Amino acid sequence: MLPAKLIINSSPMKKCPFCAEEIQDQAVFCKHCNSSLVNPAPSKIVKAEKRQESTKDLSSKNLFIIGGGLWVLGIVMQISGLTMLGWLSTVGFIVVIIAVVVYFKEKRNNR
Repeated sequence: MLPAKLIINSSPMKKCPFCAEEIQDQAVFCKHCNSSLVNPAPSKIVKAEKRQESTKDLSSKNLFIIGGGLWVLGIVMQISGLTMLGWLSTVGFIVVIIAVVVYFKEKRNNR
């Protein structure tokens, strides 16, 4: 008769690539470190990366457009004599500066 330990461990085993603990050969998750042992499809990874890049590009571009528009609108209002709305040029200029900072931070993070 075989000891109980040998009977329980009779299924094929492999080592988890993350924590090096022994797990069953057909395991999808490691029971020790909860790591996923199944790789997602490469097409899903590429799509997620492209989506993330496109939203990053839009954030700085949108800030440039909004800030530039406010800046020009504020200058036009000051020229036309509506000084009450002259603060728009200051706000627009600040938004453009923020857009420049965001753009260069995104560019540095993408290296």
